Amino acid sequence: MNTNLFKEFNKHLCSYFFIIFIPIMALNICYQNYFLDTYKTEVIQQNNNNLNKFQVYFDHKIDLIHKVTSNLTRTPYFSDAYIRHNISSFYDILAELNAIKALDPTFVDIYYYNKNVPNTLYSCNGTYNINTYTQINPNFLNGYANFENKINSISKPIFQAPDDNILASLTPCIEYILPVHNQSAFFVFRINLSFFSDALHNIYDTENASYTYILSDTYELYKNAPPDFSLSLDNLPGTEPSNIQTTYKDHYYISSTSSPTSNLTYMSIVNEALLLAKVRTLSNKFILLNLLILLLGFIIIFVLTNKYYEPIRRLLASLHDFNFNLPKNLDALDQVAVGLDLLDRDNRRLNYEKSLLKLLSGTYKTISSFNMNPAHKDILLKYETYKIITLCPAPSYTLSNEDKQLLRQAKLAPLEGVDLYQVDYTESNMSIWIAFYQTGMDTLLKEALLNLDGALKATLSVPLRLCISHQYTELSGMPYALLECSKLSQHTDCTLHKTLLFYEEVNLQKPVEFSYPEAELSGLQDAITSRNIEKIELFVNILVDYINSLDECNPLLLPLAYTISHVFKKAAKILNITSVTNFDNLSKTNTPFSKALFTEYILTLSKEVIGIIQLHTEPCASSSIQVIIDYINQHYCEYDLSVSFLADHFNLSISNLSHQFKATTSVNVSSYINALRIEKAKQLLCTTSMTITDIATSIGYTQPSSFIRRFKQFTNMTPGEFRAQAK
Repeated sequence: MNTNLFKEFNKHLCSYFFIIFIPIMALNICYQNYFLDTYKTEVIQQNNNNLNKFQVYFDHKIDLIHKVTSNLTRTPYFSDAYIRHNISSFYDILAELNAIKALDPTFVDIYYYNKNVPNTLYSCNGTYNINTYTQINPNFLNGYANFENKINSISKPIFQAPDDNILASLTPCIEYILPVHNQSAFFVFRINLSFFSDALHNIYDTENASYTYILSDTYELYKNAPPDFSLSLDNLPGTEPSNIQTTYKDHYYISSTSSPTSNLTYMSIVNEALLLAKVRTLSNKFILLNLLILLLGFIIIFVLTNKYYEPIRRLLASLHDFNFNLPKNLDALDQVAVGLDLLDRDNRRLNYEKSLLKLLSGTYKTISSFNMNPAHKDILLKYETYKIITLCPAPSYTLSNEDKQLLRQAKLAPLEGVDLYQVDYTESNMSIWIAFYQTGMDTLLKEALLNLDGALKATLSVPLRLCISHQYTELSGMPYALLECSKLSQHTDCTLHKTLLFYEEVNLQKPVEFSYPEAELSGLQDAITSRNIEKIELFVNILVDYINSLDECNPLLLPLAYTISHVFKKAAKILNITSVTNFDNLSKTNTPFSKALFTEYILTLSKEVIGIIQLHTEPCASSSIQVIIDYINQHYCEYDLSVSFLADHFNLSISNLSHQFKATTSVNVSSYINALRIEKAKQLLCTTSMTITDIATSIGYTQPSSFIRRFKQFTNMTPGEFRAQAK
């Protein structure tokens, strides 16, 4: 156990438990009643907020019904003249009513009554003769001689309770009656009780000890209280629309509010006894939980200190290997934190440079498409006009390490209206800047570059060429601007003392032809999409020849690599191919970027894509399975490599892959992978001093026991016995 780390863990542990946790637990016990009252108040307040949401929700629903009926009355089918003079009005009204019914699943039926047809009640299912139909509900008539007298007595929108439905034979529902003031007509919406209960379930916490009532004048339209619950709601103070008033009565907190647009009153009733009992139970459980956490905290910290010290030590060693200058006076954990901050800063810098390289490759056509990509969150382009600026030594000169450091630290004087982005390309003897600026800033930018040129000329040990491209306004022109600067930097006729070179000012003595392979890249994408192997090989060969024609230090190489990677990924996505190697993974390696690496990358990509296309077009050919075998030979040490992974990776079914693989190799996929791993393990056992656990991990086994069992299955001896015998 590292003493330093042990002290660190215990110091933080004691600080937490004895300075923060224990005092809070003591205060919790001493002021339990205060916490109970506070919690009770918060629950009631939350309940009131839910009640307010409930009221707003249903007022919106009712307002929707009003708007629907208003729109219906504007249609010609519901006009008095149309109903009187058109026999087919029956079908038109039914069609409109059914269309409105489909708007909400809680609408069971919609009735329409017009005095121009005094004996007919329209519904979504047909019509009823109100004089002869025997199921008119007496409760609805409520003492009126007939249906017409009852309906004429309604002068404003009202709700009818389920017991007072118009038709007694139907399933009880809430009915909402709306008179049409500019006509002698009425709309009646039959609404399922789920109209209230579903919304109540979505808005309210079902664990709260509360009940909800919805009243329409003296009717109880809805309540979710149990049948044996009894509480008189008489003598309660009146409510104002949209204002919640809470009253305490018989150990219940009754909150109520009324609707400003309808005759509905919403009530929420909270049982004080149940609420306080629940709160006390939760409080006692919390105290016990605090004690349990106190005990578990010491155990967990102790276990973690022992278990995770080794990864922390390795992390510190890795940080030192990366040459991060960690302060020696800090404790181990603080050093880790500082190191991770430095790694995060380094990753942000790499992401910044990668975004600029993709920008230089011409991948993006507009500023908005670049800014909308979340991968480039550290860069925000504001101006459309830009120039490319390169700083490099004159031909036949090479930058020293001191010169490279000076170029990295070179800064342009801040200019309002000019945004400057720098790409660290000094390892290739060049530094690249992108200057985005407002129109009319050319002169100021040129003066600033002259000042920078003079400062660098006085400090660098070699003659410098500061090359500036044409002015561009489209991002797709980035590769051309790079080519311009590249030609300027390599132009041998320019005198060495002329260090500031503008493309439009320097006579290159021959026409400049730009050959950025846009047509070839587009053709390559079309060839992959159409699965044309012959054309894929053709365009790949053209691109390789183009790359070989460029100089090793040409700044176009790296952006072009991102462009080609993007073309392969975009085309492969259309074909549902998931195994295309990403250039981002290649760029993370320690191998310096070069033309040879670039061409190898392109050939690897094309080989993968062609192999997968062959695999799907020639499923029985052994050459197609060779693509999978090659992939296994390269990745067999990865722990997640399996039949299902390969099937998903190559977009095949597990059964199809297994059948083709065994038919070609005479062994199944799992046996082939395990055989490769065991052979690698034999080599490591004989040539290294690695532990059994480290060997198991390095060849793809997550558990040493699984490795030992598999090794014995293949060799009839354990790894330890094999190593001893080999010696």
